[in-house]
Amino acid sequence: MNIIIDCDPGTDDAIAMCAAIGSNLVNLLGVTIVGGNVHRWVGERNARDVLAYVNQPEVPVFVGANKPLKGFYKYAYHYHGRNGLCTAIPSQGKVPHGNQNAVEFINATLGEHPEGVSIFALGPLTNIAKVLAGNSEFHKNIDMIYVMGGAFQTEGNVTPFAEFNVYQDPLAANLVFSSDVPVSIVGLDVCNDVYVSRYSIPWLVGDTKRDNLCSAILEGWFDYRKDDDKYILCDPLTVASAINQDLIKYEAAEVSVVENGIEIGRTIADFGKNGVDVATEVDAGSAYQYIASLIS
Repeated sequence: MNIIIDCDPGTDDAIAMCAAIGSNLVNLLGVTIVGGNVHRWVGERNARDVLAYVNQPEVPVFVGANKPLKGFYKYAYHYHGRNGLCTAIPSQGKVPHGNQNAVEFINATLGEHPEGVSIFALGPLTNIAKVLAGNSEFHKNIDMIYVMGGAFQTEGNVTPFAEFNVYQDPLAANLVFSSDVPVSIVGLDVCNDVYVSRYSIPWLVGDTKRDNLCSAILEGWFDYRKDDDKYILCDPLTVASAINQDLIKYEAAEVSVVENGIEIGRTIADFGKNGVDVATEVDAGSAYQYIASLIS
């Protein structure tokens, strides 16, 4: 599976990157950065540092949107720590890969891979919406866009109505969910069932760099968030379920997002209609173990 990871690292984005790299079924073509959890330049630095630390420095990183299609991002340093990772790893500095931005890289990569590319969208959907808004003949080369986003039959994690990624750019989410490209959505409905407990730390006991990094991130996060006993594995679950289709059950739905008012960011699924695949059920125990196996 050829993939591009579009993300806003972010602790769970970093863990998700490690999970993807740990799969022998995945060919990671590049990482694109969107603002969201952290400022895009912080996200770029974190992505490069993570990739270098786990011995994948050749994977290119490209910076994308610094603001949503409308308004501004509301960063989540209060959740992901001052550097976005809750731990310190050696910095690689800024090593630009040419003059391409994230959208240009995604478009070019689609053109280079007629056999197909999947996009793992783990942050706000601004970059992806810009790709789909372009008049490109290469959209047909997108196998699937796997989205971590939305809260369909559960409360949001930003407001009672909205999940963070969709809330950050509801207009972009609407554009992606209504496109002709195949989309799969893993929302909080299932993510909330897959988590690491404070009392499970240390979570990973292997001796790979991926193990070491993800363990350090989680230990740092629990130190930072002293009142939280659960770390929800949102982005890692999205990656794992894309690689292992048996972990999650989906239902087809037409999905729309509220763009204004008190319920901004609310995701509404009209099940039974053609549209996107919405996750409705997860084998939580198997997913937890599978994520750990990918990282190890």
